[in-house]
Amino acid sequence: MLLHINSKILISKNVLFLFMGVFIHNIQIISVWYKFDLEKTMAIKLIQMLLFITVIIIYFRRIRKYFALRYLKRYVFPVEIREKLIVQYPHLTDHQLDKVMEGLRMYFYLSRKYSSTMAMPSLVVDTAWHEFLLFSHDYMAFSKSAFGKYFHHV
Repeated sequence: MLLHINSKILISKNVLFLFMGVFIHNIQIISVWYKFDLEKTMAIKLIQMLLFITVIIIYFRRIRKYFALRYLKRYVFPVEIREKLIVQYPHLTDHQLDKVMEGLRMYFYLSRKYSSTMAMPSLVVDTAWHEFLLFSHDYMAFSKSAFGKYFHHV
């Protein structure tokens, strides 16, 4: 079915998918003089539909990752983790403890951003993670929101 745009340009209904963000290189504008077979038209529609679904899936995964990373940046760790770190590392100042908690946040952030596990930056940050794991309910909710599943300690 052909649509008239500005009464000069003839454009196919299939090409309108381009306006939804799907860019298809090999689909041409249908002119009045060229007719597609039914099989070719169905194949093109199937390809367009599959590409559109792929784009939607990629888009929603990126959106989900964006919100997870935003959640990680804003998450407030339980205060008890800090208190337990003070007991284990009494020589650390408040500023150093802030850096430890920020190191834990960045470890989680980078693990989520790059979808992989990495080496732990320091023993103190690893200890903070161990203490966080002891708050099972909080850690489960945190993992679900940040990673979509339980994030195992490795």
